Amino acid sequence: MEPTDAAGDVVAEPNTAVQAGADTDTTVNKDTAPETQVQSVASDRADANTSTDTAPAAQSGADTDATPNEEEEQRKKRAATRRKIAEEMFSSENVHHNTMLLVLNEYLLPLRDADLLPEKKLKVIFQNVEEVEQVSGCLCAALGECTKSWSDDSGVADCFTPLLQQLASAYTSYMENYDKAIRLMISCKEDKDKFAQFLEEVKRRPAVDFQARDLESLLVTPIQRVPRYLLLLREYLKFTDSSHPDYAKSQEVSKNLKKMTSTVNASIRYVTCSRLRTIQVPGSPANTRKRNWTAN
Repeated sequence: MEPTDAAGDVVAEPNTAVQAGADTDTTVNKDTAPETQVQSVASDRADANTSTDTAPAAQSGADTDATPNEEEEQRKKRAATRRKIAEEMFSSENVHHNTMLLVLNEYLLPLRDADLLPEKKLKVIFQNVEEVEQVSGCLCAALGECTKSWSDDSGVADCFTPLLQQLASAYTSYMENYDKAIRLMISCKEDKDKFAQFLEEVKRRPAVDFQARDLESLLVTPIQRVPRYLLLLREYLKFTDSSHPDYAKSQEVSKNLKKMTSTVNASIRYVTCSRLRTIQVPGSPANTRKRNWTAN
């Protein structure tokens, strides 16, 4: 697939708990990818396990003493913040999608052509990254259309719902095999000089202009997507009135996505035990937990 050109994680720590990511263009530009860092293992795991289902809905009314004008002003602020979060969902997915395109175009396909590793090993290291890229592209396109024509009646749930089965299939499979993939990739770097040299050369190419540009960091980005969805949906629900038609649907999306988080934690157990460190990753959002979404 060709990259989308829309406006733009927690991504990457091949050995930490998960946080989610933000994203843009097949050749990802540093100007469009937000600068961030994956936080500590403890805080990331807390975020990954945070339930979006219990996020309180924003109240449709203000204080009982508020004047009609004040209530209307508060309603507009909530609506603006809700839209801002929806746009962040899109930009985040855009970066992630382009990261997957970069993995395919700069790493997997050239490695196949160069015959530096047997196809069997490439399938283990890169797993079902093509499937992840495809479903991410579909979600990115849906969110792009949604935010482009956004109104107070709009919602993000309808972007996720038709893709829930594909998301579960792609990400669950990727997460279940992630530990094995990273182990083999590290082993090949140590044993295959030409493979290690290839990875270093790709890191120096302008097309791979990330804060963290090694393959190990790029491969962790799919692991971070589900927790990222949950974090953004939790914030989105806080600014969505319970009477809004998208509120109940977004809660249902959150419940379905949350079923995958236990797989996330299991898949990165090796990571959290072996490298308790902070690592910068491509396209990761700023600390979402502390982010102030309130519109000015």
